[in-house]
Amino acid sequence: MNEQGLKDHLQTISKEKKIRFNECWKKLLLERFLFRLSRSTHANKFIFKGGFLLAYLMKIGRETVDLDFLLTRMEASEDEIERAIMEIIAIESTDGFLFHYESMGRL
Repeated sequence: MNEQGLKDHLQTISKEKKIRFNECWKKLLLERFLFRLSRSTHANKFIFKGGFLLAYLMKIGRETVDLDFLLTRMEASEDEIERAIMEIIAIESTDGFLFHYESMGRL
């Protein structure tokens, strides 16, 4: 499916589910990252938690814009986290998405 076909499909889903298109788009992007994480050597180091997980498990009526993880079995340094993310987003998939790492910021 090309980009426009995907957008049209998401537009249909957003109308059916009565949610905004941007929410569908963000959810798809986050899911594609999670797919890559699940195929990576880091899958057991990132414990998935937070609002996106809750929204997946039950209807909580709120849009989430990020993924939350608890790190385990790895050093929590910026360099180590950045290296892991770079490896995760480099995993190829037939979904047509390419991820690009820009930066990491402190909360």
